[in-house]
Amino acid sequence: MNSSSEDRLDFSKEPILQTLLANVPIGIAYHSMIYDDSGNPVNYYFHDVNDNFIDFFGLDPRGKTATQIFPGINNEPFDWIGTFAQVARTGKAAHIKQNLKYNGSWYDCYAYQYKPDHFAVVLWNITEYKNSEKENLKIEQQLQQVQKHKSMGTLAGGIAHNFNNLLAVIIGNCSLVKLRPESTPTRIQAIEKAAERAAELVRRLLLYTRDAQFTSAPVDMSLLVEDLHQILKSTIKSETDFILDQAVEIPIIDGDASQITQIVMNLISNATEAIDAVPGTIRVTLTTTRIIAGQSECDYFENTIPAGNYVCLEVTDNGGGMDAETKQRIFEPFYTTKFEGRGLGMSAVIGIITGHKGAIQIFSQPKKGTTIKVYLPSQKNEPSDEIPTGQDSQDLPLESGTVLLVEDQEMFILIAKAMLETMGYDVIEALNGEEALVQYQKNAADISLVVTDLDMPVMDGYALIHELQKRAPELPIIISSGFDDTDVISKIPREKIAGLVNKPYNLEQLREVLKKVSNPA
Repeated sequence: MNSSSEDRLDFSKEPILQTLLANVPIGIAYHSMIYDDSGNPVNYYFHDVNDNFIDFFGLDPRGKTATQIFPGINNEPFDWIGTFAQVARTGKAAHIKQNLKYNGSWYDCYAYQYKPDHFAVVLWNITEYKNSEKENLKIEQQLQQVQKHKSMGTLAGGIAHNFNNLLAVIIGNCSLVKLRPESTPTRIQAIEKAAERAAELVRRLLLYTRDAQFTSAPVDMSLLVEDLHQILKSTIKSETDFILDQAVEIPIIDGDASQITQIVMNLISNATEAIDAVPGTIRVTLTTTRIIAGQSECDYFENTIPAGNYVCLEVTDNGGGMDAETKQRIFEPFYTTKFEGRGLGMSAVIGIITGHKGAIQIFSQPKKGTTIKVYLPSQKNEPSDEIPTGQDSQDLPLESGTVLLVEDQEMFILIAKAMLETMGYDVIEALNGEEALVQYQKNAADISLVVTDLDMPVMDGYALIHELQKRAPELPIIISSGFDDTDVISKIPREKIAGLVNKPYNLEQLREVLKKVSNPA
């Protein structure tokens, strides 16, 4: 059933519509559907359009069909004809969710029924909006970087304070060992514990200083918050009580540990700056909560928080609080109050929370302090896969085979070689990737495993792995690096390597990785 002349609208008899068509700053077109003999929609006919529509598309489609004007319309991934036919028949308006791009411009498209089998299409030119969207994303990323640089000084100061204390423990115990050798076993335990804590601090700093690109991975919020509490205690004035209150079991969440660290840093920084009276109290609470469907729990923006399991981070201070205007504008970029941390930091925080599909609540009154609650979706509790650390290295079963050990630091290669030889391996050393390839060419028949650093001169670990896999695709390769696992995996697929061991490591941790490579089942 084709569209007939009787179906066509005569807009010359509709002066109000003519005036509307001529003056509104949007594109408007009126159509009727064309069906085949079986009643299937096959095309649609242009009755009338306004001048903006002609300007948008650079053509006048009146008196023509869609396929005449847009020959490729039937090849589009989106079913334009079918969607418009549904609108024309049912009377239900449709927002065409796929933004329409034509001649370099973007349009938002809506369709409405005019009368049975007739419909109108309304288009807004949203090119400027799309460009501003990109610009806003760029600004948001810049804001996060600015706030990160600001808080990095605080984080570095706290780490330096803790690091000096740990070095004092290590140096002091070493001097006591020299004086009283019989105390060595006890002193070694203290030295090892301090060194492991120092390594964790370095990992935290490296994690926080990486690029702003979002990387999702399992995050232990309990450990992250506890670490930051320890680090930041020394940066908060002594008159302020800085209290951490955590639930016993906090489930893992999926997220970017660097960005979540920034949330915690910003909230604690804001709480610190809000306290201008003595004594002050900052309380950080970490709990779990479950929101049930239909429960009227809303976020700051009065949106219902989706049902599900969440880890809830709460930061409370007894500072000056916020008035209604400050609370309303707190997420505006560059908005600040007398407390320097309010505004810019919170603009970065809300972007991160949104990216993690979380929610935020803010409770504050002037002179009564502020409480900010952040909800982050949690994973289900899963069994821990921690590496055992209490095993006596003398009880370790010996292995066999030849390991190609690639490491540019001679001091470290000596200790790594000693660990491997203690476990029963023969070791061939190389100081960079190029030297490692030479050693592999000479000893390919003997080498059963490669343990390599990444950051090396001449040829780095990434290039070495690429070259070795061309020569021996089945050769197991373990990466030994001070970089975060997430950073490593972002540059080389996990399936390309046999294992990862983070520096610094002890003998038991190295052997655990080697055992998984030798016995993958």
